Amino acid sequence: MYKKTIKKLGQHFLNDESLLHEICYFGDVKQEEIILEIGAGEGALTKKLIQTGAKVKAIEIDNKLIPNLKKLEDRWPNLEIVSGDATKLNFKDFSPPTKIISNLPYQIGTKIISEVCKYPEVFNLIVVMVQLEVANRITAKPGGKEYGSLTLWTQHRFENKLLKVVPPEMFSPPPKVESAIIRLKPRKTPLVKISNYEDIYFKLIKASFAHRRKTLLNNLKNSNLSFLTNLNFEELLESVDIAKNLRAEVLTAEDFAILLKMIKNKHSIYLHRVGAIGDTLLTSNLLVHLKSCYKEPRISMGTIPNYALPLLKSGLISEIIDATRVPYHFLETPYSIQDALTRELQKYDTVIIFKKDKNQIIKNRLKKTGIQDFAIESPFPPESSNIHVSKWVERVFKQLKHKKNKNDKPIKLSISKETSISSASARKKLRLNSPYLALHPGSGSKKKCAPIKKIIKIAKEIVDSYNLKVALIEGVADKTICDEFRKNWPSKIINVKVNSLDILAGILVKAEGFLGCDSGISHLSSLYGVPSLVLFGPYSNPIHWHPIGMRSEWTYWNNVNDCKIIFERLIKKN
Repeated sequence: MYKKTIKKLGQHFLNDESLLHEICYFGDVKQEEIILEIGAGEGALTKKLIQTGAKVKAIEIDNKLIPNLKKLEDRWPNLEIVSGDATKLNFKDFSPPTKIISNLPYQIGTKIISEVCKYPEVFNLIVVMVQLEVANRITAKPGGKEYGSLTLWTQHRFENKLLKVVPPEMFSPPPKVESAIIRLKPRKTPLVKISNYEDIYFKLIKASFAHRRKTLLNNLKNSNLSFLTNLNFEELLESVDIAKNLRAEVLTAEDFAILLKMIKNKHSIYLHRVGAIGDTLLTSNLLVHLKSCYKEPRISMGTIPNYALPLLKSGLISEIIDATRVPYHFLETPYSIQDALTRELQKYDTVIIFKKDKNQIIKNRLKKTGIQDFAIESPFPPESSNIHVSKWVERVFKQLKHKKNKNDKPIKLSISKETSISSASARKKLRLNSPYLALHPGSGSKKKCAPIKKIIKIAKEIVDSYNLKVALIEGVADKTICDEFRKNWPSKIINVKVNSLDILAGILVKAEGFLGCDSGISHLSSLYGVPSLVLFGPYSNPIHWHPIGMRSEWTYWNNVNDCKIIFERLIKKN
């Protein structure tokens, strides 16, 4: 028999016959039942399981142990040996009902239990040996040091019981700590009712226990979870009668469910718009209307995350969802009750999708998902129309149950305190300590942008008139056009390269003005109220895309003097 163990695999083999019998008894193993054993080791428990007549599937990662296990498999037709890593199994693919009966390797015990607890419909009984410390965490009660996110996760769908404490001498080699046998049985209904919000319920719990010595209030404040942004946590805790000095370990599952309910006690909206920077930012008018016509709405925006940061930091949306990733690629596929997107969409009261809906696949999906208040609209107005994109997107109100608010005041995004601090640090590094003109020459497209020499002439007139430096904004795809600008600009330039639009916004608002072409950066500057002059190329369509900020104007670039006059007007405009 192979006796040398591998420490990193957490191997401690059971060597007590009575204990092996006891584990089978706790598992109530019956003939023909499907049993999954994780970490078969030398096969001691495996033998006891197959002798009951159960169909046993045993997983073992240590290749040196496989030959002896395979010999056992040859003699017992009800045994299947699988060589592999149990942490990489797709547990949802097992045939229900399956029992898990195992002496779990110490290194993977917590990970395995956390994973299998996702599937109460598959596993009708779990009897496993784990470290006593892990067993105590799983079976803990509120108020103790063992109580935490693992407790709440496992107890949500499974009842549990610590059956027996096992001393080290029962193993070979003996571990340095005591072990325990625990039993998990699926509940008929979850411990608390949280509807379709299980995902954020457990994210809330994990954030609450992030630093055990900190209070619940401080853990929530320091969380970077998007659904916790823009919340007054003092008021939130007071509303559910939780003292500000309490730690998460004293809260029951019901307490967390109530806390979640207060967070989610708002009209929940999902807005899906995947496109360029400008496409994202020009939903700002729509967002203002949504916030005014729904009572305390909570708006989640599915988009390219970085593009929506200014909207998040301005409080127009509550959460950013990366709509380029799973499961949102299912949007244009037929409805399935089992797919992840169905579960995601069920969280929302209102769903707005900007996408062409070929064959009404999206519409049928939303209907079958049970969404009663939804709108689907093409992302852009027809080229022949005279409708601006920001107004076009408001057409969704024709399909929604609520009417658009009549307030059409110009939008101005705001800079958060966090952004102000971060952008101040960025300006310091860039040495933007004297008045400057923020300039973005665009992508270099001859159809959309002004010629670089013309931009330089206009910029030169402006900086000379106001004694400004030039802060040249260079995006990821702008190197070629910016190199050309640097080559032809007669004096020193401050080069601005930032990956975050949010930080860039903080730099823009400190500029004396902005000069740019038909691009998303121009919309960003405009929406923050920076005096913005936007130059349109001969093939751009300003009717659809002109900036909508209160201190912005667009013009064609032909006449340098006209451009200078417009900029002067913007500077003087209050």
